[in-house]
Amino acid sequence: MAALLAGDVDLFPRVSAARNLAQFRADKRFQVLVGGRHAKTVLAMNDRKKPLDGVRVRRAIAMAIDRKQVIDGVANGFGTPHGSFYMPDAPDAPGYVDLTAVNAFNPDRARALLKEAGISTPLELSLQLPPAACARHGGEVTTAAVLAYLYQPTAITVAAARLQGVWKNMPIAANDPSALRWG
Repeated sequence: MAALLAGDVDLFPRVSAARNLAQFRADKRFQVLVGGRHAKTVLAMNDRKKPLDGVRVRRAIAMAIDRKQVIDGVANGFGTPHGSFYMPDAPDAPGYVDLTAVNAFNPDRARALLKEAGISTPLELSLQLPPAACARHGGEVTTAAVLAYLYQPTAITVAAARLQGVWKNMPIAANDPSALRWG
């Protein structure tokens, strides 16, 4: 950012600190272009581990997440909620089906599903985060912190830990103590 402002560089293709974009938009020397990305973030659940082996519990966890608040809190509003493994703006993803309305944000229904499943609250879960900067924004504002905040009204608590190594190739094993993985 400092190099752009000082005139030391002419182009910066990726600006991770979106909170500074207003400063550049206000400066006539700069043109700010915002484009789409084909990156996605998925919450994976270990459905071989109790109580996540119950579909009502998994649905409750999904319904407790306000995707818009996650995008606003972690990515400064730069993102699109999606309910598919394909991105909605990916031209090479003809299989995209919008499933965002399935298990949409509904904390009251999430609490009811936990009760129907016989879960005593708070439901305590562990959450694994990737070691890369994609799980952090601005240093300490993490996806885990946003999720922990969002889960409070639903009586779900998460304890987060960072994975080490090549996390995308690490499957969740049946005996894995973690319940959730975000990445």
